[in-house]
Amino acid sequence: MKTWVSNAHPVQKPIAVFLVMLTLATGLSLWGMERHTQANEQYRQARQNTLANEQRQRSQHAAEQIIASGKHLARQFSRTGANKQERRLNLIESLERIRHHPFIHQLAYSFPEPKSSTPVVADQQAFSCIKLNIRLSLLHEQILLDVIDQLKQEINAIPVIRQCLLKRNTSESESMLAAECDIDWYFLETGALPQ
Repeated sequence: MKTWVSNAHPVQKPIAVFLVMLTLATGLSLWGMERHTQANEQYRQARQNTLANEQRQRSQHAAEQIIASGKHLARQFSRTGANKQERRLNLIESLERIRHHPFIHQLAYSFPEPKSSTPVVADQQAFSCIKLNIRLSLLHEQILLDVIDQLKQEINAIPVIRQCLLKRNTSESESMLAAECDIDWYFLETGALPQ
């Protein structure tokens, strides 16, 4: 009994082989595409898991930093003997005194509202925070450090400088530099500090 291929016309044999090869190639391509899609999905899932883990680690690290910062603040207050509940009025009075410094030609300030009123808690102590934006025109950068140090001493608070931009004045003015700083001032809120 003869098979279809052996009975086929000589021209039909290459076509039959071509069709078989085409079917195999199509099948392999479809299988490869499916494997590629699965590999892409596995990679996407693995990447998503990695990003989620990194986010968890960042959140945990941020929480640890907040706790460490709070403890550091408590130690600083303990060292400086800051035990008064100084408030914005004392800060304003100090800023007004500093305004008359001979090397400060301009001083402006504002108190941006905090996004959250949650106090910082460290070592069983609560600290309130006053956010200050201060703009100065001054002769040199040491004056800025002196201003921050003077405020720190007068209002008995711990400054945390969030951002400070210092640039040369381009206008024809007496001052060589312009500074703008965002400073958080932390005050002891309640209780006595641990020894």
